[in-house]
Amino acid sequence: MISFDLLETLFGAFSMERWNDHPRPMGLFEMDKQGHKAVIALLMARMEGELNAAYLAMGLVFQFLKRVVLTDLKPPVYHRIVGIGGDRVDQWVASQWEVGLAEIAPELPGLFRDHLAGEGDMRLTRILEAANAVATGWEHFLMEPLAKDLYGFKRTRREVLERLGSHRDVPLVQEFLFKLSGSHASPLCDFVDLTAQLRFQKRWTRVPRIPETSVLGHMFFVALMGFFLSALCGLPRERWGWNFFGGLLHDLPEALTRDVISPLKRQMGLQDLLAQVEREMMEDQVYPLLPEPLGPLVKFLVEDEFSLRAMEGDRAFLLESLEEADRISAMGLPVVDGPLLDLADKYSAFLEAEFSMYYGVSNRVLQEASSAIRGRYCSVEYNGVKLSGLFDLMSRHPSIG
Repeated sequence: MISFDLLETLFGAFSMERWNDHPRPMGLFEMDKQGHKAVIALLMARMEGELNAAYLAMGLVFQFLKRVVLTDLKPPVYHRIVGIGGDRVDQWVASQWEVGLAEIAPELPGLFRDHLAGEGDMRLTRILEAANAVATGWEHFLMEPLAKDLYGFKRTRREVLERLGSHRDVPLVQEFLFKLSGSHASPLCDFVDLTAQLRFQKRWTRVPRIPETSVLGHMFFVALMGFFLSALCGLPRERWGWNFFGGLLHDLPEALTRDVISPLKRQMGLQDLLAQVEREMMEDQVYPLLPEPLGPLVKFLVEDEFSLRAMEGDRAFLLESLEEADRISAMGLPVVDGPLLDLADKYSAFLEAEFSMYYGVSNRVLQEASSAIRGRYCSVEYNGVKLSGLFDLMSRHPSIG
């Protein structure tokens, strides 16, 4: 089972501020940056050929786990320490996650240690580093109008550009550098911008709570939960990856429609109408930004987000059972466990309400949302694994507020 300590540490990334020694036009948080980086990495990996979803997702998850326990180190300091004593740092990082990962799936700690030891595909490492450089560069140039005259900013800008330049052979990095130089942004860069702008959208906008969470951060947290729940439920490892990316893009249409809270959608009977409008707007405004073969892949991951589905070539189709999903997955085709992502999405909302109350900020809306989600999902199981224990974790930890 997923432990409270693991969830609390992961959830802390919603409060982990970035660039907190610089003036910023808004709060810049680690969970948002990781979501942006993951979308960029998906685009880069697919543009380079066949996508190993499990491998890429593990790289993104494991890099996040490392980052979230090294939060107090500024990037320049972090890179120098790793360069001098990387093995000691990695051993300590592995020890922080050993128990929590083993409680989810026994093979996860070994996979994490292999990642830290660098036992992997150099192509994967290159993509992850390039995606991180673009996501960091995007934040940096967002701050530039406010910080450009401060001591040290020009040096930081030079370091950011140097890191981007070292990945110039990656097409998306090259397009991003053209944009930074003042050239007209490519459609794919526009898509990268559109995704990043989801960090500006706050969830539960009329409800006081802590921490505040953005749509982009929520998407990444659902991706994390999709990954861990897939491992917990004993799904084939390739599905860990596809469920991660299905969770990552499940709310992408909200870049166009904004976040509408579920009770409001149900009360007004808007769910079907909103889904239709989202699909039409995505067809008109978003999918045209994506070159082949990215368009069909993103569409597969976005649409029918909570349905069990698969993809062959450019054709997505729904599946009727987990047995059929296992058979299709064994053929090497992408399969997304939409019903499991539905649980991941609602569990994320449940945790947003519960952690706010745990930290001392409570109100009727949060209480009702938590109770409704618990009542609907507390007896759920998937692939023969009972998941009711997920909703008992918070009740065993009273509020500290």
